[in-house]
Amino acid sequence: MDDKRAVCSFEGHQLPMKRTEIAKLKEIALGVWSEPGIGRNHSEWEELIPYRRLVGDLISTEGAEVKPKPEHLLFTEGTGETVEMLLRTLAAPGDYVLLEQPADDGMISSCKRLGLLIAAADSDGEGIDAEQAERLIVRHRPRLMLAMPDFRNPTGRSWSLARRRKVLQLCLAYGVTIVEHDLYGHTGFQSDYRQVYPSLLALAMGHSGERPTIVQVGSLTDTLAPVVRSAWIASPDEHMLAALHDARQGGVDTIAQTIAYRYLKQVIVQHGLEQAALDRRKRLMAMDRELRRANMTDLNWTLPEGGIYLWLELPEGLDADALLRASRMKGVTFHPGASCYVHRGKRNTARLNFAAHSARVNASGIQRLMEAIAEFTARR
Repeated sequence: MDDKRAVCSFEGHQLPMKRTEIAKLKEIALGVWSEPGIGRNHSEWEELIPYRRLVGDLISTEGAEVKPKPEHLLFTEGTGETVEMLLRTLAAPGDYVLLEQPADDGMISSCKRLGLLIAAADSDGEGIDAEQAERLIVRHRPRLMLAMPDFRNPTGRSWSLARRRKVLQLCLAYGVTIVEHDLYGHTGFQSDYRQVYPSLLALAMGHSGERPTIVQVGSLTDTLAPVVRSAWIASPDEHMLAALHDARQGGVDTIAQTIAYRYLKQVIVQHGLEQAALDRRKRLMAMDRELRRANMTDLNWTLPEGGIYLWLELPEGLDADALLRASRMKGVTFHPGASCYVHRGKRNTARLNFAAHSARVNASGIQRLMEAIAEFTARR
């Protein structure tokens, strides 16, 4: 990767695992597979009760006054597929879905593929624009809201606590079901991030009165063991979980989920998350140093406090798709931001994954990207 001819890709969602982590995971997997009767002598419910308790404990540390019960959790394989399954089950073609833009372009594609209409509210400094969201709710009466309040794809930004509470109030008042995609909520660089900014699910469960209908899609393996496909659906609404259980095609692979649970337990979830956050922060700061060193006019970014994405606003008039063609010649790629908008896409934006490579490779990649921008703008 140090070779200037090698391609440094900042465009995907991948996260690395160290060799020692892979070796530990392999050892656990072999141990699980060698157990007689694993995945055959017990039901999915019985096999995964310890995993349910681990996730429930994690959610309760966010400040939820009511700890999720084991029956509030359902395990699945892969967060993207799970979100699409929720959309397919909880909404019908022609229904509106409310989301914040710029948004995860995978979510946008899933909605369109399922024949769902999108009501897109813009972002401000605290998260989704609540006034605009309310106007869209009144106009379109969306069935669902897709929310990603923590270090969201693509901008890496998070909602304020006040905005989280406002969104819960809006969805309760208008009867909008919230689907919270909580993929990166436990990746904050500050160890107390989750206590300061609880998930929407934790806030809803801590509410003493009536609360909105909410279902959370989450995962720990996406950040601690990305080679293992394990995700959860959590909701205090047991009727909804029963419907989702029926909608899930077939059962979950209890052997894979057992491997995920034992790995997470062995690395000690909180310690593992803190170590991963420290490592990702080093990688982000390497990018930030090179961006600052370039001292380029009209190039803007805001450092996220966790997650894996950095959002760049390029000089006005610079088309990111055209820049990508030029940057490939330098051996560096990124994700143009226009596809992350439902409408009025800003073509001078780019999403960078700062977690995929080492700090040294990140620095080299940003240097090459800055060279491409300088050469590209000089020709304009």
